[in-house]
Amino acid sequence: MMRGVVLFCACLAPTHALNTITPTTRRAVLSGLGGGAAWALTQPAHARGEATAEVVRKAAIRQEAERVAALPESRIKFARRQLTDAASFLEQQEWYQVRGEFADKKRPLSTIRKLPDELKFSGDISGLLKDLLANIREVDEFAYNEQLSPRIARGCIGLCLTPEQLEKPRAALKAAQANLDGIIAMII
Repeated sequence: MMRGVVLFCACLAPTHALNTITPTTRRAVLSGLGGGAAWALTQPAHARGEATAEVVRKAAIRQEAERVAALPESRIKFARRQLTDAASFLEQQEWYQVRGEFADKKRPLSTIRKLPDELKFSGDISGLLKDLLANIREVDEFAYNEQLSPRIARGCIGLCLTPEQLEKPRAALKAAQANLDGIIAMII
């Protein structure tokens, strides 16, 4: 490829490097560009097989990763990570991010209701799933109420709520994590 670039520049050099009296025309520049570009495109043709094989290999790896990520077992484990992320956002009092973890339709936690249809379990998960959804709703409602009264309106700069005020949503989030861990443990 480097040889193609060098030759491309060399095709242009005679029109610019020679200090002649004849002016350079547009046609001369375009023909130099065209010849250099044509040679640059045909020169690395022998290496295209290797480059194409590398691109195909990387695409296959990406497709396999996407296939594994789309499996229900992977999605439920990713939902568990979403709860962990929501817990860190709760501690930072970032209410939009807390609610975003629960509401993003592209992420697995928002589709957790479909679990019984997608996976096989060793027992009945309906009670755990009901408790999980109730706990998530409690944390989501708390974050929503905090969004309605922004920090600046309350006169706060930085974190506004005390650890005692966060105790109830923190407990609900821990219960949701325990419920999801119980569901994960029952996957066959």
